[in-house]
Amino acid sequence: MDLSAAVNLCQQGLQGHLNKVKPLLDELGSLLEDGLATMQAVNRNSLREGSEIGDYQAEWSWEETGALLPSVESLLLTSILMRATYSMLKCDYEMQERIILSLGFSSSLEELEGYCLMWDLRPFIDDDMMQHCWRLIPQTCAPK
Repeated sequence: MDLSAAVNLCQQGLQGHLNKVKPLLDELGSLLEDGLATMQAVNRNSLREGSEIGDYQAEWSWEETGALLPSVESLLLTSILMRATYSMLKCDYEMQERIILSLGFSSSLEELEGYCLMWDLRPFIDDDMMQHCWRLIPQTCAPK
């Protein structure tokens, strides 16, 4: 296999990576919108009951729903965490997309080294926040 074919194969593989990630990112964005809609509904309901989201005493009861649901405080914090996670992942995806689309034979060695460094450092991802997110996910879904 010549160098041109190898580079083309690598670019196709990276484009395949983008093609797999984009639907997942879109789904996460949709889940974020659903979460925000839920928070707005909770806020409207709590305002009707005379409390606000800032009033952390508001909780659903076991008797009303048949299940113990999280407090408004927990929902608010989860919503904020979802928004931050989505923003980080979207920025990381956009960076990777720009790198992949700009790769080619005309790329200088310095450019390629810079791309490798950016890809490895993942400057838009906060590892501590991502670890916190993984702790909130049931063990059956968390990566191994």
